[in-house]
Amino acid sequence: LSAYAGKRIATAALSTARIVGRQRPDLLHAHFASAPAAAAWAVSRLTGIPYGFSAHAYDLFKEPVDRGFLMQKCADAAFVRCISDYNREHLIRTTGVDGSKFHVIHCGIDTRRFTADGRVPEGNPRKKTLVTVGNLVEQKGIRYLIEALSDPAIRRDTYRAVIVGDGPLREELAALSSSLGVEAEFTGAVDNSRIMQFYR
Repeated sequence: LSAYAGKRIATAALSTARIVGRQRPDLLHAHFASAPAAAAWAVSRLTGIPYGFSAHAYDLFKEPVDRGFLMQKCADAAFVRCISDYNREHLIRTTGVDGSKFHVIHCGIDTRRFTADGRVPEGNPRKKTLVTVGNLVEQKGIRYLIEALSDPAIRRDTYRAVIVGDGPLREELAALSSSLGVEAEFTGAVDNSRIMQFYR
């Protein structure tokens, strides 16, 4: 584990194994296929307690990904939870592990937190406001939102986009929206405590 994931994770796994070994849970679960799954794998090897993990996105696609160790973690896991069909197919294809081990359970939200407050957004009240929150990186697909809003079939005076977040593509995306005549507000990075204001 030290060679695969680093000494800090290996040390944490040893410490966790001692605690878990005393508590004897039925199953270990780790979030993310990277270091957390590596630690769960090691704890499972030390205690004999089965483990599973949830694979999200950066842990599968942000290089460097140790494909050999990812295959080992998937093969040895009792299950692998994927947040999308795309990720499930990706893992089956790249690891060669039997597909029955991979299960799609989408990320959920507490809908009580996302209740509209009834206020009209600032600006033109006739416009529908589309809000997206995330890192401004290729994988988030913000470019496709902007391009969709520039489609001639959509009346541009009816929609506006509020793009919450920051990242390496911010200037490029702002230039794209300007060149396509799409009304888009780029807020930059926003503290997590303010995110709900945008959704409401």
